[in-house]
Amino acid sequence: MKFKIKSPYAKVGITAFLVIASSMFLVFLLFERSSALELFTKIWHVFEPIVYGLLIAYILNPIMQIFEKVLLWIVYKLKKSPSKKGRIAIRAIADFGSLFFLLYLFYALIAMIIPQLVESFQNLSRSYPIYFANITHWLEGLIANMHLDSSVAEAVNKIGVDVSDWVANKIIPSVDVIVETVTGTLVNVAVFFKNSFLGMIVAIYFLMIKERLKARFKRLNYALFSINTGNQILNNLRLVNEKFGGFIIGKVVDSIIIGIICYFCMLVLRLPYPMLISVFIGITNIIPVFGPFIGAIPSIILILGVNPMQALYFLI
Repeated sequence: MKFKIKSPYAKVGITAFLVIASSMFLVFLLFERSSALELFTKIWHVFEPIVYGLLIAYILNPIMQIFEKVLLWIVYKLKKSPSKKGRIAIRAIADFGSLFFLLYLFYALIAMIIPQLVESFQNLSRSYPIYFANITHWLEGLIANMHLDSSVAEAVNKIGVDVSDWVANKIIPSVDVIVETVTGTLVNVAVFFKNSFLGMIVAIYFLMIKERLKARFKRLNYALFSINTGNQILNNLRLVNEKFGGFIIGKVVDSIIIGIICYFCMLVLRLPYPMLISVFIGITNIIPVFGPFIGAIPSIILILGVNPMQALYFLI
């Protein structure tokens, strides 16, 4: 039974109330931007674990379906028909199994990457003076081959010395700023992991009752809209889910392939920091359109400090 407003006065009153409330909210956003931003930040902090839970549930759902089908196949192979409690137990096992599987993949990836990343950063910090010397030497040779005026070479040398002095005097001594930044980052990381843990709990709950949630959403959909409009809404949501899910899965697979190809190509060409750069390239490749450029430019600059010709090889 659909809710309908029959009285014209009620319709006018509700419309006027919505218009006035929207106008007041717009004025609040325009003239109290700092307060509005603070309000939205507080609201986001409250709902952040739930949003994380929805995202984790969306990612886990295909994996959980595979686990659940395998478990049901095993049960039917034993010539037993699972009861209602048995299906709930199978769903719970598949739910937790998919979560542990995803966590194990994440752990394996981190355990493989972190040691090589640490080694790359250590080598980078130890080789910092050599990088500036290599770049300066390369620029001097380039200028000499181009037979430019000696004043240009002196300007290049001065720029190199100025940049080196700037890094040595401004960047390296900024210990307090670095400590403050690291501390803030650690706090943000702790908050992220806390919200992620709560999100996992929310995701498990959502996946356990996803059929009931679907049924209630459909009931609410058909209660608010006509049958044709409700069917159109559900069809559009299915289409969005199909396209968006396919895009995300395809993008992740594509980025993994790109990262692996980049790693092996860098090993063959003996380019520096293969693991560090390949991981960076793979992650930034997930970003549509601009991702490859965001990953390539810092990587080229990093290799440029070791060997400019190798940077050219990497660019090609």
